Amino acid sequence: MLIKDYISDLLNSSKINRLICFAGIVCLAVSIAFAQHVYASSSASNLQNAGDTNGAQYTTVPVDIDLGDYRKEMIVGESQLLSVTILPETVIDKAVSFSSSNEAVASINMLGRISALSVGTAIIVVQAGEVEKEIQIAVKSPETTPFVPVTNIEVVGLKDTLKVDETIELSATVLPQNATNKDIVFSSSNNTIATVSSNGQIKGIAQGQAVITASVGEFCKSWTITVKKQTQSINVKKEYIIMKVAETYQLGASVLPKDADQALTYETTQPEILQVSSKGVVTAKSKGSGSVIISSWDSSKVVTIIVNDTSDSDESQTNNVESEKLVVEPPNIYSEEIKNAKSGDRINFSGEELPVITESLLKLLYEKDITLCVDYQDYIVSINGKDIKNVENSLNTFIEFNIENGGLSFVVNNEKNLPGKVEIEIHFSEEYPYLYLYNKTKGRYENVNAVKGDILSIDHGGQWLITSSKLTSFEFTWKMIVFPSALFIGLLTVYLMRKKKHWFW
Repeated sequence: MLIKDYISDLLNSSKINRLICFAGIVCLAVSIAFAQHVYASSSASNLQNAGDTNGAQYTTVPVDIDLGDYRKEMIVGESQLLSVTILPETVIDKAVSFSSSNEAVASINMLGRISALSVGTAIIVVQAGEVEKEIQIAVKSPETTPFVPVTNIEVVGLKDTLKVDETIELSATVLPQNATNKDIVFSSSNNTIATVSSNGQIKGIAQGQAVITASVGEFCKSWTITVKKQTQSINVKKEYIIMKVAETYQLGASVLPKDADQALTYETTQPEILQVSSKGVVTAKSKGSGSVIISSWDSSKVVTIIVNDTSDSDESQTNNVESEKLVVEPPNIYSEEIKNAKSGDRINFSGEELPVITESLLKLLYEKDITLCVDYQDYIVSINGKDIKNVENSLNTFIEFNIENGGLSFVVNNEKNLPGKVEIEIHFSEEYPYLYLYNKTKGRYENVNAVKGDILSIDHGGQWLITSSKLTSFEFTWKMIVFPSALFIGLLTVYLMRKKKHWFW
């Protein structure tokens, strides 16, 4: 009714009033046009982000047929598969039909496999739409074709040692290239250790050895594959050692997990200062510093050693004390309690007793498969030995909860990497069924759905949030306010200029 009254008044008004009203109409039209332009630009941008599906040009008519490489001569009993490609690649209908001019000599099935049946010649016809390709196949008798035996099988990509669950792909070539039979058959002597597929893909299953064999007819070639469990870490008693000239020291090292290959090698980077045996016995030869590299089959650890001069008696006494400290570690009541526990046990400490779960305790938990719980007033932090992935990441058990976004925010392990999955059992009167992890890149919390009752399952160090209701992800944009406001102001301006004209005089 507002617009109708406005137009009616416009027709009955004086010349000055008509000019004023005309200016209002222009303002209103410009506002509406601007809103439509922004909406169209936004729609075009969304279409562009969704992907342009109209860029490719398609055709329904094949232009050519590519048959790839094929053998023009075959022996009775042999078969080969044609590799057919319809050109151009944008053809929608790629239906292909096959036929043979002499099915008694050479037949071809619907998949393009040619079978040599008897001596003679046959024309194979491949048709796609109105395009046809013909090839002539000559089938010969085995008696009239010289047999070329296989002399070797060359393999690329082979490894002597694999990790459990590791996969490698072999590329095998039969020599000579004109060998009569080129069909390679792969096999494994023990599929519980390592498996091999028909195309030469080898996968490590469990620790041990297996023989992989490639066969072409009566010719065989074999390789021994050793499968080992991946080293998680190399545990050393001390990474920094002080010695005296002519003194010897036995390095203590072990591989985790315990069922991994425990074989270690020792190498020094400064042989003029240090000498190390195959058993890890270090001999200090002269004053200086150096390193010993302790290596497993797939990992390594570096120990730094400083050698002091024997002429300084005070320094020698210090070195003796330091050497004793390297061999005998001080007792730890928490370590002893864990050592005495059985696999599957659950051990509890208070937060005051164990504010940090150190690397040495994590190693014991991992080895014995024990669950360690640290109890605070409002929560319990627990970690199971079987969930530990990296014993070198110590765990800070203290957590401070703060009110945020209608819930409680907290930081886990000072935002550092966790040794493995950690469970936090909260003791609050209010329920918090929603768990969020703060994404620094996006600048917002993201729901991870890891709440089971009062237990939070945490696998990342960082800033977390628990809430009693879901966080809304709806966001206002300036366009939602500007466009309606511009339209409203335009209409209001025109109305006031006409109805309340005495305000402007």
